[in-house]
Amino acid sequence: MIWYVDGAYTDSNNVFIELNNPAGLFGYGVFTTLKVQFGKLYFLKEHLTRLSSSCEFYGIPFVEAEYMNIISSLVKHNGVDSLRLRIIIRLKSVNTSQLVITAEPLVLSDSPIKVMVAPTPRELCPLNQHKTTNYMLPVYFKNKATASGYDEMLFYNNKGDVLETCFANIFFIRNRHIYTPSSAANILPGIIRSKLLQQKEIIGYKIIEKQVLLSELSEYENAFVTNSIHHLKTIACIDEFQYKPINQELLINLKSVLES
Repeated sequence: MIWYVDGAYTDSNNVFIELNNPAGLFGYGVFTTLKVQFGKLYFLKEHLTRLSSSCEFYGIPFVEAEYMNIISSLVKHNGVDSLRLRIIIRLKSVNTSQLVITAEPLVLSDSPIKVMVAPTPRELCPLNQHKTTNYMLPVYFKNKATASGYDEMLFYNNKGDVLETCFANIFFIRNRHIYTPSSAANILPGIIRSKLLQQKEIIGYKIIEKQVLLSELSEYENAFVTNSIHHLKTIACIDEFQYKPINQELLINLKSVLES
């Protein structure tokens, strides 16, 4: 695959990332992942806004660039119209940062996922509200879930509040209401999550932020997760509890909102 690194398009096999800087030694950087499908780039403005906010929070100079033009060229260099992209801004020194945009094949699946509850609560940490290149924790728990026969791990805090999964925000449906954990619960402000919350209501289903307790998961009828690559994936079960399939009309309308 062809990547964009410091102004040049280069084969990913030839990319050299130096270690002798804050990014290499400590994973000091931020990133965002976005989708190009059939030539359409999804939600670039929203991704860049969040990326800029994360850079400001961590004191990383945001790289101003013609991102749309760079990404368009990157798609052409790779010779395909569907890609999974990752925009990374790494801290090289106090006043200098590096822009890297990686490209991978876009692999999607509509299959419902199986989720397991994390073995321990997740501690409060500002890293949870940003996508940083210090990404060992979600990768570790995702691998633990896979080894146990599940697709994702569900995090919760010391109060028993449901938070999110390793790579996605989570939603629950009950009595024509769609609930998602509040952003005050120390979770990532997902792009797709925000898009759904902006709708406020879809075909009579109200979309609301609220406290979701681990102890009440079996009280919901349906559940799904959202992220910037898959947009929306339904949940088959959390641990042993099985959720019903989402009403088809609702599911079609939810996905339609995210494709517009």
